[in-house]
Amino acid sequence: MKYILDQKQMKTLDKHSVTKLQISEIYLMEQAATAVVEEIDDRYSVDHRVLVVVEGGNNGGDGLAIARLLTDKGYNVCCYNVGQIKKVSASFTEQLRLANEHGVIVYDSIPASESFDIVIDSIFGIGLKRQIKGEHAKVIEWMNRIEAVKIAVDIPSGVHSTTGEIMGCAFKADLTVTFGYMKLGLTMYPGADLAGLVVVRNIGFPEEALIYAKPTYLTYGSGKAAVMNSMKHFPKRASRTNKGDYGHVLMIVGSEGMAGAAVLACKSALRSGCGLVKVLTASSNRDIILSCIPEAIVHTYDDIDEAYKAIDDNWAWADAVLIGCGLSRSDMATDITRAVVTYATASSPKKQVIIDGDALYILGNNKDILERYKKLDPNMRCYLTLTPHLKEMSYLSKMPVSVIRDDMFKAVKTYIKESGLSGFVTVVLKDARTVISTGSGLSYVNMTGNHGMATAGSGDCLAGMMASIIAQGVTRPSDSEDNKSHASDNLLPDFDNLWIRLATVACCLHGAAGDFAVKKIGTVALTASDIVEFLPEVMKYYDELH
Repeated sequence: MKYILDQKQMKTLDKHSVTKLQISEIYLMEQAATAVVEEIDDRYSVDHRVLVVVEGGNNGGDGLAIARLLTDKGYNVCCYNVGQIKKVSASFTEQLRLANEHGVIVYDSIPASESFDIVIDSIFGIGLKRQIKGEHAKVIEWMNRIEAVKIAVDIPSGVHSTTGEIMGCAFKADLTVTFGYMKLGLTMYPGADLAGLVVVRNIGFPEEALIYAKPTYLTYGSGKAAVMNSMKHFPKRASRTNKGDYGHVLMIVGSEGMAGAAVLACKSALRSGCGLVKVLTASSNRDIILSCIPEAIVHTYDDIDEAYKAIDDNWAWADAVLIGCGLSRSDMATDITRAVVTYATASSPKKQVIIDGDALYILGNNKDILERYKKLDPNMRCYLTLTPHLKEMSYLSKMPVSVIRDDMFKAVKTYIKESGLSGFVTVVLKDARTVISTGSGLSYVNMTGNHGMATAGSGDCLAGMMASIIAQGVTRPSDSEDNKSHASDNLLPDFDNLWIRLATVACCLHGAAGDFAVKKIGTVALTASDIVEFLPEVMKYYDELH
């Protein structure tokens, strides 16, 4: 896992590196500038014409150092200092002196020419808190109009480094070179859209400084590296095993006319490696499910008593229970959801119940279900994993979608605290960036996936995968290294909740399957069935890793 830092955490890291650990601010600037120049050298030739735009803070100091190093290498560099900040930093002043010594011409007005191959934004850094107006807004809008490759230093000017919010206006980058650690605002939208390709470069922040920063956000990242890192947490398999060793999933899914959701969830679960899946569904779905998934075991019901009996008969058998995909919002679906959520169990480890789709709507609109759940002896409660999208989160929390979208982390923590579910729930809040949290300690940001996955049934696939991977984790827990790759990590909160860890794996692999699919199919035509079909491409990494 990799840490992501928000604005406060990054500023603390920077401050303590300089003041407590005696790392020179100028040294960090030189390292940052060198990192940007190396990225430019790797991509472009020295005959490129470069515009570097700076302001009087430390981010501007980085820009001046970049202009100097590029000039020394033979690039044709034009540097423009907006100069609207009256109190400039000492490091900026020093970098301006060095730039002048090396023959860098720093203009104090917008260059007349717009003929540049590369435009480098080094105006505002991670500390921006106010709306951008006046001359700064004018300059950023001008930079965006120039037809050139756009590179942001640390973060695009105008993007809030915690929320990803656009502070009035913002630079639109093709490449962002960020320093030390990924910034939360670069992962969340709309900031992620403005950052382009993000490259994280180590510039010499000491590991010990993380102790002061106290990071609370984690990610596997994206691409193959993310899949391989998540697979380290995947339950290990042995040669001499059978289907009973890889988890039993009970799915209570699919009302009459909604067999598709059940099929997608069941296929995804099996493709994710679980040993057995039993589908409890409306009688009308039996033939459809069996024709699509001969590997599934199907139990059906026509009335609530038959549904209760099937739940009773299979509860002890299951390692994880999934409820909700295509369940409907009928009175019978409500009764089934109430029974599953409030089912007292003395099993160890605690029974896992994954709640998705219609069951989330039912949970949010029937307060008695959670009230009854909370009256159970804590040792008898199931552990709940909720997988809402923004609208379903609104049903649960009664917060407007706009409020949830603006701060997904806060929305999750507020809901868990106010609902009294702390210690018994993981929330997987789905959006373009999915956020996973237990309401305290660390939160996970999923960075795999693409907007082609914004299609009917995508959530059913994720729910099936999550039930499968959690069920396998119950029967064959992983011996993963977790966050112990650096000595300083031992002094930070452990990512030790098995349930949230397995939920992050499911989200990462689900997004990766969508990324495989989009390469072959494109974003517009992609369907949930494609996600299922490309899951084997993702799961093959397990064999490569082990």
